[in-house]
Amino acid sequence: MVQKSNAAVTNQTDGSARLSRTGGTGEVEYRLPKPTKVVLPAGTLFPMMHTVAIINSARDGKKFVALPLFDGTDDDGFEYSSVAILDWKAPFPTDHPALNALPSTRVRIAFFDRTREASTPTYEVAMRYWENGIADDMLMDFGDFVMRAKLTELTPIPRRC
Repeated sequence: MVQKSNAAVTNQTDGSARLSRTGGTGEVEYRLPKPTKVVLPAGTLFPMMHTVAIINSARDGKKFVALPLFDGTDDDGFEYSSVAILDWKAPFPTDHPALNALPSTRVRIAFFDRTREASTPTYEVAMRYWENGIADDMLMDFGDFVMRAKLTELTPIPRRC
């Protein structure tokens, strides 16, 4: 991961992460910013499985789930996510025909730093997740600024299997 400001690199993280199995323990081995190893606790998920777990929880009628997440965006290892699931909505018409037959859920996710006792999240995201993992109508609150993302174009990739 490389962060830049005015073309100058302000932060860079490089390494690899692995889990013993989905839901198992794991390890991150960083090369940058400094060689370090971090243990990932049992239950840690990578981003795609984190999304799948949220969608499955919504489908099962759960209203709340807490999951450790490793997404590789910094060198702190994993973070805790606290997910409020607002609904499981039947399909409805959208501007994107590929989504019209899919149920969806609105969620609010708060991300907490694992390295300190935090009572407030480091950032929060509110969005709609479609059953296939596509996110829409996203609001990202980083404290100092808020960013809104809206799905404007969707081109499904042809299935090869």
